[in-house]
Amino acid sequence: MTRKNHEQKTLTDYEVIAKQPELFDDNYYRSQLQTHGFNKPAKVDDIIDHFCTQGWRQGLSPSKLFNTKAYLKAHPSIKKSDTTNPVRHWLEQGGKFSDLGISQDEFLSSTADQLIIQSTTPTKPSKATYRVAVILHAFYADQLDRCVDALMQIPTHFDLYISTTTKLRCVVDNTTSKLNNLKQKNIEVFPNVGRDIAPFLVGFAPALMNYDYVLKIHTKKSNHNAELKDWLPSSLHSLLGSDWIIQEHWRTLKKASTGLTMPPPVWSIAYAMAKNSSWGYDQKNYYRCSRERQRLGLQDLDPKQTFKFPAGSMFWFKPMILKPFIDLNLRWSSFDREAGQIDGTLAHGLERLIGLVCTKTYGLDCRSMWPSSLTLSI
Repeated sequence: MTRKNHEQKTLTDYEVIAKQPELFDDNYYRSQLQTHGFNKPAKVDDIIDHFCTQGWRQGLSPSKLFNTKAYLKAHPSIKKSDTTNPVRHWLEQGGKFSDLGISQDEFLSSTADQLIIQSTTPTKPSKATYRVAVILHAFYADQLDRCVDALMQIPTHFDLYISTTTKLRCVVDNTTSKLNNLKQKNIEVFPNVGRDIAPFLVGFAPALMNYDYVLKIHTKKSNHNAELKDWLPSSLHSLLGSDWIIQEHWRTLKKASTGLTMPPPVWSIAYAMAKNSSWGYDQKNYYRCSRERQRLGLQDLDPKQTFKFPAGSMFWFKPMILKPFIDLNLRWSSFDREAGQIDGTLAHGLERLIGLVCTKTYGLDCRSMWPSSLTLSI
């Protein structure tokens, strides 16, 4: 037994678990207590104590990040012993998503603001025609086919704006030529700064204002974290999984109250935001975009606040939310030089400001949507 594990064994369940406050959602736990008719603990400390002494045995979960019933099902020896707290067990085993006993699909289904459910009843094709554009940042060649195949699901003609590298330009042109629903295509090679955000806001934003709906995607890779290897396919499934999924995004955006639709954050990202705040580790992104926040009228935000934004920067949106960013008059030189950063750049800050401009500047909803495996009969 390692010294660390020996020290953990000397601590109570409460002491071990209390060190992980990101795993406890006060309101979520209370809602379960109310549903099951239990008395409500008064404080967060009492919530943790209730979970440690009673709650997990009753199948209650501390938050959406940890599904107690799924974990006990995946680890039957714990359930049988009735003495080992499942959260403690998970933490001492390394705290990996792969050990939680739930799939990414199950997690996203439980956290999405809205489930997209396919109707089993045939519906008449919509006569509505929308002006649709897609922004694609193509940086990784091995992810390009996946993105283009997903774009084939769009059930109308659309204009495609592509930012890429000199090396990939011909590959991108050839690969996107198989899109039979393409109206116009514009391929640009921009400076390699600001990841996918700088080409979006500096390179293409003014050209997008006359469309009804715009989709932003990119050939995303997150090589620094193996648990994020499925982030791109998950995002594409949420946004472009089929024609009925896409049309549900459009129906949601048609509402006056909605400005942006997006995939729910995958588990690793949701966990990181619960642990570090929506602004990332040490709120670096909050401080990096302080000048832009001030110019957008968002200077008084609490860096510890939780808010909605399109984590991963892939989403459908109404172009009106771009106007404040166009007015910022951002330049290529505004962005950090590329150095493999995983956080703390202006691009990471602006990714969050897109959500905040939508919700705080325009008062519109950023709505996370996930396709359900269920079908709906109307």
